[in-house]
Amino acid sequence: MMQAPVTRHEAHDVPLNKIESTLSNLSRETISQAIGNGGQAAARSSVMTLVTYAQGSDQADRVSQAIASLKSNLPSRAIILAAQPDTQGAPLTASVALNCQIPHGSTNLVCAEQIRIDARGEASRHLAGVVLPLLLTELPVFVWWSDSLPAGELVDNLLETSDRALIDSSAFTDPARDFTRFGELVKTQANRTAFSDFNWTRLKPWRELTAQFFDPNQYRPYLDGVQHLEIEYAVVDGATANPVQALLYAGWLASRLGWQTWTGMHQSNGTIRIGLRTQLGAPITLEISPRRTNQVLDWWATSSASWDVQDGANNVHASEPLTVCPGALMRVAIQSFSNGHPATFTILRGDDMRYASTVIVSSEGETQPQRRTPLDTLGESSLLSQQLGIFYHDAIFDQAVQAACIMAASDGQRTRGTR
Repeated sequence: MMQAPVTRHEAHDVPLNKIESTLSNLSRETISQAIGNGGQAAARSSVMTLVTYAQGSDQADRVSQAIASLKSNLPSRAIILAAQPDTQGAPLTASVALNCQIPHGSTNLVCAEQIRIDARGEASRHLAGVVLPLLLTELPVFVWWSDSLPAGELVDNLLETSDRALIDSSAFTDPARDFTRFGELVKTQANRTAFSDFNWTRLKPWRELTAQFFDPNQYRPYLDGVQHLEIEYAVVDGATANPVQALLYAGWLASRLGWQTWTGMHQSNGTIRIGLRTQLGAPITLEISPRRTNQVLDWWATSSASWDVQDGANNVHASEPLTVCPGALMRVAIQSFSNGHPATFTILRGDDMRYASTVIVSSEGETQPQRRTPLDTLGESSLLSQQLGIFYHDAIFDQAVQAACIMAASDGQRTRGTR
């Protein structure tokens, strides 16, 4: 099972120039204590550095817990930047910790380092210089933006040192602005940094179910005859709508099938209607609509339901709460024609939020039996764990982001898209 820390050794109010020496002292104390208690050895292994940006102290606490619950073979050094621009007090304070675990199949303690830097006032805007001396040399650097991308030069400065950048677009406070900015980074930094989004991982079962619709020979021709695409996403009453996951799904389809954005219109009820064209110029109508509900809030904010989750790469199981993020897909309907015969392909999230049903209705009115498929509802720690095991550029994701950004930017004028 994914293990919580067996031991945690902490030191607070550490001067910035004493962080390395304090970690060394904690490591020596941990090794001595482990040997004295049972002959176990402890090791300071290093596989990567994870730099995390968090808005405020509470979010930094949540991020710290997510990192501490990672498997012991994941980041050996995590640097948490807790930005508090509106808080008074000492500009910079630091604390350090060792989170020690016993890996599965081993009797030895393995300790991962965690460094937290609280930055207040103006200091929160100039954190890159604090981070650079703490990076482990000659090892991969991951940067995780746990909220919206901050303003200023911090993003660019940290990306210059990073191999991978992680975001969760479901947490964007201004989805239109933040997603557009993220798309620009993916485009301009592609040669340096590989990007990923937790929402992309959440979309995996939806992408797989969509592809499976058209695997049978009888339905394959319909893929070339799509005329209408409807996507509904969840919005809690009173909350800001976040259509990024829906846009990513549409961007994935458009980039795979060579569709181009032609026109766009944002309707007053929150529906986004976008005109697309196929490679041959045939029109496609895309509608992205919010489904306002209070039910989803119960799942992503208050549910205590849990079940086993499998990490396929490492065959690791964990019990985590059910997690459905803001903007989660609720329904996809693809209306298509082939040789004059219509068909509709639908994926619908069930009321329990854990499963999706697929149904195909053909031109003759024949309905294929529904198939019920579990949806990944991984928590933050599992999503982070998966991403930290990836070191390559995902070209399909990059192309989906670019297509989605063109859709998001369409304003009713003719817009040249990219394939």
